[in-house]
Amino acid sequence: MPFYALAVLALYFAAPSPSPAVRIEIPREGSQPSSAYLGVQGTGPAGAAIELFDGRDTTPLRTLRAEPDGHFECLLRLAPGAHSLTARVLGSDARPAPVHVRIPSGFAGPAPGASYELMQVADILLSHTPGSEQEELDGARYTHAALYLGPDPSGTPLVAEAITWERTASSNPLGAIGLEETLIWRGGASVDIYRLNHPISFPQRSRIAAWAYQRVNQEAAFWSVTQDFGGLFRAWLLWDQRRDQPRDAAEFERTLKQMEALKMSPDRLNCTTLVWQAYWRATEHRIDLSHPNRVTFGGLGARMSPRFLDQLRPFLVLPDTLALTGKLRKVNGA
Repeated sequence: MPFYALAVLALYFAAPSPSPAVRIEIPREGSQPSSAYLGVQGTGPAGAAIELFDGRDTTPLRTLRAEPDGHFECLLRLAPGAHSLTARVLGSDARPAPVHVRIPSGFAGPAPGASYELMQVADILLSHTPGSEQEELDGARYTHAALYLGPDPSGTPLVAEAITWERTASSNPLGAIGLEETLIWRGGASVDIYRLNHPISFPQRSRIAAWAYQRVNQEAAFWSVTQDFGGLFRAWLLWDQRRDQPRDAAEFERTLKQMEALKMSPDRLNCTTLVWQAYWRATEHRIDLSHPNRVTFGGLGARMSPRFLDQLRPFLVLPDTLALTGKLRKVNGA
């Protein structure tokens, strides 16, 4: 082999290998999110530890682990003003060009007990709103549910939420809205973040979020008080409390079928069926967070016959249903 060829090979093997590529995809350059939180997503080498930096700081804002497909994500709570984000693989000196963002001022502090920085796409938010009708009805631990969709291109964290007209802060009771607009944020005296016990991939989580996003923005309506929530009361009126059985078995069965159809409807949703259906439909029925339904009933529900409540249990999907199914774990604390 000629001498120059040997020299080139020597230089090739002696030269350091190029640093693995890391790319911040969200937020986009020059963004100003409508939130005090900034959603960050990007790609890097599969399984690598990724460090995020602000400006010339040598201490990372966060160290993340890229998923098997290279995806990484997090939420950052940054001070108002200009920021310059860069990322690198742990141990590498190479950083891509910075992404410049400006965090607005004027957003209130986080709701009690919530660690929003821990959220990832398709996480479930459960909160308790004092004075909620559900609190009076069944003594629930949680009275509201929502789904974290991830950030929009500006880095604003979006949440899919279904609430009544009276409680909405936007123009629609169903929507994909910024974190600080949600009832979770505005009305939650306590907020917890739940995630599947067994992790699923980012593409799978994205399909769950995409199903919810499409429904709240295009087709679905919120349950009506008389037509939809009334099924529970119609069933109760059909129940003979003294004999602890239906007064009219056929009519009671028809009422249960109506409640089942409502639970399954992708076009009429309440806060919990929105979350449940997103998981159930986007995973082709593999993940059913309504079963087993271990809800215990307090409030007015404590006065109802256990046998009656067991008849309704398969068709009632409540925020506590999700928390108690055994398929989720709480992310923020014990």
